[in-house]
Amino acid sequence: MIYRVTSLVALCLIVLSCSEEKKVDDQVVEEKPSKEVLKDMIQEMDDSLKVLYGKIRNNEIQEISNLNFNEAINRNLAYYRHYPEDQFSARALDKVIQLCTQVKAYDRALAYSDTLISKYDGYEGKKEVLLNAGSLADGVLGRQDKCESYYRQLLKEYPNLDQETKELVEFRLEHIDLTFDQMIELRMKEAAQK
Repeated sequence: MIYRVTSLVALCLIVLSCSEEKKVDDQVVEEKPSKEVLKDMIQEMDDSLKVLYGKIRNNEIQEISNLNFNEAINRNLAYYRHYPEDQFSARALDKVIQLCTQVKAYDRALAYSDTLISKYDGYEGKKEVLLNAGSLADGVLGRQDKCESYYRQLLKEYPNLDQETKELVEFRLEHIDLTFDQMIELRMKEAAQK
């Protein structure tokens, strides 16, 4: 039985590797998948995850395997790596950040946040990326230095933030010397006094 599974896996790998390369002047050249193929593969994985989330809501399953999330991460990263200049790559990276957070790969999520922020200045979701990266750096990783950097950039680039978000970010920056838990405690004390 194990032999059959191993043989099947080996056969699949051979077929996949052959389909991704061609010979030009007797040299093997790896073919770059088209944008459409990669987008279709991403959409296929998004659809699979939606179905799985539905099964969780319906109590059909308890959790989604990290293998599913990792496959979604890999498909989005493939698009970014093959077409870094394409604007869809920014959305693909944003999805990677969310998926890494889902599987608790927080350092990777921050690293990809940095990449997205630095490479895709005009990305329409950049404000949310900065806000989420600051929250992740602060509340999960205890990296007040990173939080401060993200939040200062957020305030600089988006001076018209909604009032509630702006107040929260400014409050955090005023008390950046405190841990996240200490800051929450202070915020609760101040709210109780009002």
